[in-house]
Amino acid sequence: MSGLHDAAHHAIAGILIDGPCHGYALRQRFTSALGPIWRLPQSQLYAILHRLEEQGWVSSQRRTVGGRPPRTVYAATPAGARAALTWARAPVRRARDIRVEFPAKLYILRRVAPHHVHELLERQHRALQRLEERFARQVTLPSDDPIVGALALDLRRRQVAALRGWVERCSEVLQSHKEESDHDA
Repeated sequence: MSGLHDAAHHAIAGILIDGPCHGYALRQRFTSALGPIWRLPQSQLYAILHRLEEQGWVSSQRRTVGGRPPRTVYAATPAGARAALTWARAPVRRARDIRVEFPAKLYILRRVAPHHVHELLERQHRALQRLEERFARQVTLPSDDPIVGALALDLRRRQVAALRGWVERCSEVLQSHKEESDHDA
């Protein structure tokens, strides 16, 4: 597994930590939680569930409710929950994947391990700072046209700076929300 393919496996296992459900309900959970940033076709969901079951991250059981036909209900196994939480606690490695993966990680942690949210925000911020520092040492990106290479590097620098600013904004919003919740309690 790699990239967003790997992330989808972890995100599905992470959403199942909240409790077992059948495939259609799981897709509804996924869509209501992450739909604005991540599209997951029903057919892809079932393929992922099958692979997760083969990996031992998800278990399935056929259940009949009322007079309805039997449905397969999926649940995260302890191994699946551990893998999903380990993934959710780690910063996103590639800047291009932050738009999709980072909100999924925040969602999972806020639901099942809120005490790790701040740690994720700090780790992601540091990872983006390191990337900014690496780009600051470069003059150009490899290209047979030095102007295009320099412009591409400028684009990457600006993207990483914007992502770091967005992660800082996430931290501010979540802290503000926490303070409001603490005040209301």
